[in-house]
Amino acid sequence: MGKQYWNKWRDDDWFGDGTAWLSAFGGGGHHHKPAPSTSLIDPSPSPTLPVFDAANFQAGEPIDNPYFPVIPGTVYTYGTLPDEEDPESDVERNDVFATFETKQIAGVTTFVVRDTAYLNGILVEDTLDWYAQDKQGNVWYFGEITYGFEYNAQGKFMGTSTDGSWIADNVEAFPGYAMPTREVLEALGNGYYQEFAPGIAEDQADLVTYNATADLDIGFFKGLLQTLDTTQLEPDQLEYKKYEPGVGLVAEEELNELGEVQATIELLGIRLLEAGGIGPELFHDKGDPDLKDLIDDPIDLGGKEQPELSDFSNAGSEVHVTYLGGNTDSNNALGVYTFDLETGLIDDVSILFPEADELDAGDDFVVNLDSGEGFGLFLVPDGGDLGINLSKFEDGGLEFRNFASGGQASIYDGLAPLLVDEDGTVLPIPAFHALDVNTTDDWNLLNPAGGIHAIELEPEVLEGGPWDDDVDVLGFEDLFATDPLFDGDFDDLVVAISQAPLPAGFVADLAEDLNLAAAGL
Repeated sequence: MGKQYWNKWRDDDWFGDGTAWLSAFGGGGHHHKPAPSTSLIDPSPSPTLPVFDAANFQAGEPIDNPYFPVIPGTVYTYGTLPDEEDPESDVERNDVFATFETKQIAGVTTFVVRDTAYLNGILVEDTLDWYAQDKQGNVWYFGEITYGFEYNAQGKFMGTSTDGSWIADNVEAFPGYAMPTREVLEALGNGYYQEFAPGIAEDQADLVTYNATADLDIGFFKGLLQTLDTTQLEPDQLEYKKYEPGVGLVAEEELNELGEVQATIELLGIRLLEAGGIGPELFHDKGDPDLKDLIDDPIDLGGKEQPELSDFSNAGSEVHVTYLGGNTDSNNALGVYTFDLETGLIDDVSILFPEADELDAGDDFVVNLDSGEGFGLFLVPDGGDLGINLSKFEDGGLEFRNFASGGQASIYDGLAPLLVDEDGTVLPIPAFHALDVNTTDDWNLLNPAGGIHAIELEPEVLEGGPWDDDVDVLGFEDLFATDPLFDGDFDDLVVAISQAPLPAGFVADLAEDLNLAAAGL
């Protein structure tokens, strides 16, 4: 929202072999050529660094700047759609989740936004950004902690970088305007800093027009605020950003030195986990029928429920997780962890099986619990082709860490936790949790972008049978909730949970009843 998301990846040598992100992203995808933009202006050589005063902020003040709303519980998804004419083209996706978390920085209560980026479903960057709005309505940017994930040309994970991370302290790093008010923007007369940490983060923006247009898949936008964004650290990186009043950022256009658009990253949709107060006003469609597609439909569970805390907290000392099968083209993995029933703190994280493609229906995995422990399961989407050898974590060696605090994660955290190895390296392993502690909600904050990725299935063969009260059947969804291809069928990986081994014949009946691809034994 307040930084150069896409250009950073395109120009860095993230593959570690001389292959820059520009070629990786530029080789395909769904790009629009918008209506001709205003002639390229020269970025200001001396952008304004706004004068910061912590006394000019009020704790809890909502961020309702019409060009930059940050409504807790909203997820903006940007990127490209699959190219139907070129199935091999790269697909980008960037989820910007305005979380329910806050953080004190430089005497100001800031709102925490999580920005997660994927290339062809592979995690390439995970970031926390901090924003606050002053009493005049200007939105300020207070820094970020970012993890960039490096891969070689074969897609193997090579390491994690925190380059570009900074936090405002008013000594060596200074907050800037993520979005001034219109009055301030017009009065500046030159560019303004969005962030200023010398040598680390020096992004700036210049006003171009208030009458830009953008022709996107979700509709045609007009009357947009358009800025020219760049950084003096890499002045050849230029992009237009376009903002719809009441919505916020809707498009980023990467430019060459002539001002020609090379690629467009566009708003694909908005999910509302919870948008009270200012939400209905900001997302009003203003009579434009094209804007009705801005808001994604809630996830349909088909009348089913997410697994509840009680399903994982009274299992006894031995739990059997039995693989039943799955209807998917992905080679999924399944992980497990224990948690303290009193505090919710997560411990003993491991991979139950690294590749579902290597399993048969009926394969049984045992989880041993100590007194006072519960357990949780998490799916790693396409874990067998993740670029990380998950088999080395079958005996442990992983830890869930709270992204915001850096400490041990809990099942009650308001942010999806990070996975780290024994060396403390943050790993690009998405985790789709089954356990949901907020049973009345239609989201799960343990998951990326608050998605729902597991439900309790009810095969007919269970009903009224001898195992009816002793077996829970869980179905996982392996597509991200923000993926335009999300289908919510919850049959991509299915397991049964019991306190005793299941007979082979009963397993076959369960798998057949659920019409799973691995039904045969």
